[in-house]
Amino acid sequence: MLRRVRSGLDESDFTLLFLWIRFWANGGGACIADLVAVLHGRKVLSEHDTLVLGTVMAELTLTEPMSTISDVATPKTRLPYSF
Repeated sequence: MLRRVRSGLDESDFTLLFLWIRFWANGGGACIADLVAVLHGRKVLSEHDTLVLGTVMAELTLTEPMSTISDVATPKTRLPYSF
């Protein structure tokens, strides 16, 4: 999942702020600084926040929600109503 997040950020599919807003709106509890630390490998999200981030990434990439950080990247496909 983290590979998909980094890939989306690197390819400008979405911004970190947009990702965090979607994460927060879906019930994520980590602040944006925590999310940055996770992306750089300096922190680990709680199980709940990991599930929320997986759900957000699934919405952004049209894949099934992931519950672990070790999933692989998937093809980029957008929902027709995605921003």
